[in-house]
Amino acid sequence: MAQWKPGEVTALIDYLYNHCSQCANSGNFRMATYNMAGIAISKDHQDGHKKTGTLCKNKWAAICTIISIHI
Repeated sequence: MAQWKPGEVTALIDYLYNHCSQCANSGNFRMATYNMAGIAISKDHQDGHKKTGTLCKNKWAAICTIISIHI
């Protein structure tokens, strides 16, 4: 299980917020958006486990569950 630092979580939320126009018809993001989020996070946060698109997608789902947003 990947450990997320607070700065990485913030970077993920910021990236998805700034790319909200890329949501699919289901209201969720496409995998390509999560992949690009992982790349963006890795540029600024090089220590620790590399954040892949799948990790970003899973973290976003966990965040949504925590704040009770159903997407």
